[in-house]
Amino acid sequence: MSTPEPPTATHRRYGLYYPYFNVRDERWLKVAALYWPRIVRIVPEDYATRDSETVRVLTGELGFVERAAPGRSVASVAPRLLELLAGHAPELRRRFGVRPQDVHGALQCTWLTTDPVGERRPLGALHTEQILPAVADALVEAGLAVKGRIDLSHEADLRWLVMDESLVSLYSTLLSQDFAAANQLRLTTDKPDAYALTHEWTAPAMAAALLDRPAPGTDGSDPELAEQLAVLALRLVVPADMDRVPVRRIVELRRRHGAAFLDFGRTIDETAAELCTLAEIADPHTRQQYLEDEIHARFALPLEELRRCLRDLSLDAATMAINVKTQIPAALAVAGGAWLAGQQAAAGTAAVALGLVTVRRNVRQEREAAVRAARPVSFLLHTQGALSERRLLSQTLHRIGRIAGTHP
Repeated sequence: MSTPEPPTATHRRYGLYYPYFNVRDERWLKVAALYWPRIVRIVPEDYATRDSETVRVLTGELGFVERAAPGRSVASVAPRLLELLAGHAPELRRRFGVRPQDVHGALQCTWLTTDPVGERRPLGALHTEQILPAVADALVEAGLAVKGRIDLSHEADLRWLVMDESLVSLYSTLLSQDFAAANQLRLTTDKPDAYALTHEWTAPAMAAALLDRPAPGTDGSDPELAEQLAVLALRLVVPADMDRVPVRRIVELRRRHGAAFLDFGRTIDETAAELCTLAEIADPHTRQQYLEDEIHARFALPLEELRRCLRDLSLDAATMAINVKTQIPAALAVAGGAWLAGQQAAAGTAAVALGLVTVRRNVRQEREAAVRAARPVSFLLHTQGALSERRLLSQTLHRIGRIAGTHP
């Protein structure tokens, strides 16, 4: 994968999906395809991902989902993990310790201890290409991980490091954050409880997060305002049953309205830059209210105005076209002229056709001008039209337009 260029007036950053290799939430991915230019995921070079049909279509048709090996980030994050183990291994082992037991040739893990409330915690795994061998060895020696295999689609892959899912998630976040910074990507996830990205992941910060202590030097704010704004804006038009929307409809939407798609993304980025101070608000509810107010003012109101304008144009055009059909023949009957004698029907038909063509062309030009003037909210209009069934009013207007000649 080539390294993306810095964002410019025509180029936007890609999203870096974490903490998994495989996208878990289909609905999230479809919405992401309406905002991100591309999604990159960190995947070992020879690892065979288990992609859904949605991922395969978006990748094959749009090149939307890319993969990249972790590269230098594996070595870059290693010192912090070793520092974490050097200072906190006993505490971590009491909560996250595991030991291997070989049962019928397949690796299983049992807990040395349970968590503070007595519940067994879920396991996760890191691929050995994601982690430096020295760090993997240190985790095993600390009793926090075991090397073994995981059965995937009838294949036993031996290159895994099995440990508590919290350790896996935190390490994956650390690796992803380093990779994103090195490649000018923005982190994004479909996992609601993924570790927050606002932390500077020092060894003390990692220990605090794992052991449920206040993290030093963090305020809990979220700097990724652009994605929050995009999701809030798309929520205005994305249907609740997005998981039932065919993925090829999203492909068609991006292809047909690529310019509006890019303009929408640029406007989101510009809005986020203007509102960057909102990231400093510690209270999530207050920050959310500010963001929703901005979305209402910058997207919801202009979108409703555009809809109203297009409705008025459709109604006016239908009225004009129907008048053309009814009035021109009557006028010709009175002032047909000598050369029209005996050809009134033909002349009337031609005049009506010419009148309808003129109405149709003028209305189309006005509609296109209105959509251009309302960019980038026109992308939201296109999105709703592509993903939702037309409402009764739009269906009625379309039928009137076909009768009148203002729609194809």
